[in-house]
Amino acid sequence: MTKKKLILDFIVQRSWLFLITIFFGIISNLLTILIPVSIGKYYDLLFYFNSKRSAILNYFPESWQNDIPAFLTFFLVMVLLRIVFNFNQRYWTNYLGERFTKEIREDLFEKQLRVEMNIYETSGISKYLLRYSGDLSSIRGFLTIGIVRFIIDIMLLCVALIALFILNIQLTTSLP
Repeated sequence: MTKKKLILDFIVQRSWLFLITIFFGIISNLLTILIPVSIGKYYDLLFYFNSKRSAILNYFPESWQNDIPAFLTFFLVMVLLRIVFNFNQRYWTNYLGERFTKEIREDLFEKQLRVEMNIYETSGISKYLLRYSGDLSSIRGFLTIGIVRFIIDIMLLCVALIALFILNIQLTTSLP
């Protein structure tokens, strides 16, 4: 079985888990971007500025942004939501990775039980089994960081590009 088929079969079998992980990752990253923008909005309210940096927050209800106590409540809710979504993204990503390595470990153990005894006698059991311990963590990292994190980052870039088009299509489409 090839590496691509092994990973693709795992993702297809657990597509709901994979989609939940991607969803939590995207929302967590969006909230990570909105928190510093909202700090700028706080300074706008505090010093009566009108900066364009916080224009993206104009898509939220105006009642959340017209006075400082309401805005601080809005900000606190955003921070708490980011904590919740970030925790869930990390939890589901690690769960996905552990589940993947567990299945590989079980398949590997089953195949090792079928290996003839003379192979173990020539290479040594501990030497034979030890070589797979680093491979499993690399495989786990490949799935969680290499695939899941990459998809989340690509989708975040697409969302950011769409937001730039919404904010100013002329500036976004102009080339240097």
